[in-house]
Amino acid sequence: MFEISREVKVNAPPPAVWRVLTDFSGYRAWTKAVLVDGAPEVGCAMGYQLGWRTKSGVHRAVRFESKVNTAEPGAALIWTSGVPGILGLRFGFELRPADGGTAVRHYLQISGVAALFRDRLTRMYGPALGAVTQDLARVLAKTRLSSLRTLPDIRRRKRKR
Repeated sequence: MFEISREVKVNAPPPAVWRVLTDFSGYRAWTKAVLVDGAPEVGCAMGYQLGWRTKSGVHRAVRFESKVNTAEPGAALIWTSGVPGILGLRFGFELRPADGGTAVRHYLQISGVAALFRDRLTRMYGPALGAVTQDLARVLAKTRLSSLRTLPDIRRRKRKR
């Protein structure tokens, strides 16, 4: 098994970063490197499509049908995909507080026979993982933190007469 990972520090608290990462329908607004669908809940199906450009400039993409294994708000989102023994894929985002912001690590762990192609897979997927983390940092830098905080529950209460 080997791992490809990219990390970035963002100037937003972990709950704000979590909110952006788990809003799958909003990904297209802040990154062109991935498409995500499904639900960020343990046991739910999740589609994750990575895109990259080859050395010759051709755009390539691969889609992974996955299952969410871990969804710890403000801490970790992990999903797996692949064919057992041939290609095992474990994707994840890990968040941890860092100097008033959040360190975000986006990674892909590859196991099985496909691990023999380590260099090629790193060239293919490394730039896409880097693009996602950089795009995330960019969107959080541009977004007012007040719009990312969880809004209080302001349900209407019945008045007592």
